[in-house]
Amino acid sequence: MEDNEDLYAILGVEPGLQGSSEAIRKAYRARALLCHPDKRPDDPLAAAEFQRLQKAYDVLSDEKARKAYDDLLSVRKARLQKASRADSKRRKMVEDLEKRENLAREQSKEKEEEEKAVKRFQDEIARIRATRGQRSMFQKPESTATSNGAEENEKMLKVSWKPAKRGGSDYSAVMLKNHFSEFGTVEDVVIRNKKGALVVMSSREEVLTASRQPHGSLFVVPLVPQTGAAFADTFVSSSKESEESSLGGLVGNAFHDHEDSILAKMRKKAEQLEKAGLHSFQRRCGAACIYGRCYM
Repeated sequence: MEDNEDLYAILGVEPGLQGSSEAIRKAYRARALLCHPDKRPDDPLAAAEFQRLQKAYDVLSDEKARKAYDDLLSVRKARLQKASRADSKRRKMVEDLEKRENLAREQSKEKEEEEKAVKRFQDEIARIRATRGQRSMFQKPESTATSNGAEENEKMLKVSWKPAKRGGSDYSAVMLKNHFSEFGTVEDVVIRNKKGALVVMSSREEVLTASRQPHGSLFVVPLVPQTGAAFADTFVSSSKESEESSLGGLVGNAFHDHEDSILAKMRKKAEQLEKAGLHSFQRRCGAACIYGRCYM
């Protein structure tokens, strides 16, 4: 008989019966009638089976032996239950491990996807910055050209005069260049029409200097209006020059009005001179003179 055989199963009774010696005996007798070799002469296994039945009965019919066997069954049952619980825990641990591994794989995949998305986003930002950089490169020369154009405009004088058909004088580029050369280097003179021109000086300072000086019948202003301290200096300088020479300080329409007034006075003075017998003096002079200054 093997140690792991279930003796109760051999007899056909439930294990762990309390005070069941009589039940065990009845079960043995019933099984012995069926398993006795005389009842099964043609079965070669009948003797071995009957022998197993006899040994099971010998153990279970003895109180001490049966108790020891019951204790063994209890220990085996506890071990199996513990093993079952361990297996259950082990299975749970395995399942948890698999879940964690699956979760780690999913998180790794999600992180990889996020890194790819971040990389794509960074590439787009770099592309936008590169595009803006190219735009800035294209726009920078235009800005520089605009700045250079503004600086060139600050080197120009706007000159106008009363044309000859209105009683004034006509000026050529050569005449204007010679005149403004007194205030600096004249780079160019552009005649705009019969009563105006642009004079290009070599620097802004020369433009400011020329604009502060009297120019007779010429009306002279910078092409770019003066602002701030430069304008204040020009205004003060022009005021001082006005005090030194009221005629020299007059420009534009004011000068023309003053000129007409002087011519009227000249005509009136000529009439007076003729009446006073001084007409011959006027012919020798060739011009009308008032206070030692000639107005022609």
